[in-house]
Amino acid sequence: SSFIKQRNDMIARRANVDPVDGMDSSTPETQTIQFEKGEIITVGGFEMNFINYAMEDTTKLPPNTNIGVRAQIQLTHLASSQQYLVEPLFALYNDEEGKTFVFAPPVELPGHDLTFSFSKVYPESGEIDLTITGLDEEYESEWILVVAEQKPFISVVWLGTFLLMIGFSVSIFRHWGRERKK
Repeated sequence: SSFIKQRNDMIARRANVDPVDGMDSSTPETQTIQFEKGEIITVGGFEMNFINYAMEDTTKLPPNTNIGVRAQIQLTHLASSQQYLVEPLFALYNDEEGKTFVFAPPVELPGHDLTFSFSKVYPESGEIDLTITGLDEEYESEWILVVAEQKPFISVVWLGTFLLMIGFSVSIFRHWGRERKK
């Protein structure tokens, strides 16, 4: 638990380094989202639901792996209502010198140009950090724009409408009154 906290602090310090000027602007946008188990977040046209943790079999991981955990995240593409299950991996392993490293390979979402990485675990709160590459946070659904122009005599039209309604009402009541007297 304390090791994971130290590792997360080290990653946070690395993340605070300013990027070098002149970097290629065509690289996809990378975002980090922090959320807890059961929380639903909507970002960039996707609804993300962090379902649960799943322990990974250490035989499928690199040698000297201490622990491997997958985050089960259900994604719903809002435009098409398609659902996907993404399970990015977070594993801690030791090298020959005894140093501990994080192994978090990116997982691609089929049909979309997105990759997901399980980058941090907060054991105290049960929250995780999910790094998403290629997601446009400024997602806007398509809108139909209706332009309402100001008409100078619209009040005259409404006045005429109300006068007609009053006139019809008076004539109906007068006609009713004549029919009752007969």
